[in-house]
Amino acid sequence: MHQQSYSTPGNTVVPVGHPRHPLSFDLGDDFGVDINSGSSSGPLAAATLASLSIDTAFLSAGAWDLDHGLTTSETDKLTLKRAARQAAQRTFLVADSTKFDTHARFKAVALDELDLIITDDRLSEPDRKRLEDSGVRIDCARL
Repeated sequence: MHQQSYSTPGNTVVPVGHPRHPLSFDLGDDFGVDINSGSSSGPLAAATLASLSIDTAFLSAGAWDLDHGLTTSETDKLTLKRAARQAAQRTFLVADSTKFDTHARFKAVALDELDLIITDDRLSEPDRKRLEDSGVRIDCARL
C-alpha cells in the first residue's frame, strides 16, 4: 500500500491516520478518531505530526480568546494541536467568530504563537480591533 496525498502545484496535503486512509487500522487507546468529525487524535496521531516537517498547519478551535488563546476541552486534541504547532513553520487558526471570547479547560496555543487567524466577517469591529491591538494578525473572510 502507498500513502495517498492530495496535491496541487507546490503543495502536498498528507492525511494523518484518517479512518478512511488505506494505512489506517485499530490501535486501541493510543489512537482515537473523533466520531463527529472523523479527525484523528491521541498520542500516536500527535507523534506522527511531531515527526513531520510542516510548512503551514491549519488549526481549528472550539474556543478562542485573548486571555486563554486557542483552547480545547479534550486532552487528545490538546496534544495534537501542540504537536502540529511545533512541527510547522507557520500556524494558522481557522475558526468562526461565534467561538471567539469563549474558552475551554485546556490551553493549546497562545494567540501570539499564531501567524494568522482566519475568521468570518461577523467578528465585531471592537473585537477585531482588540485582537489587532494585541499584535494578532487577523483576516476576516466575507460570508
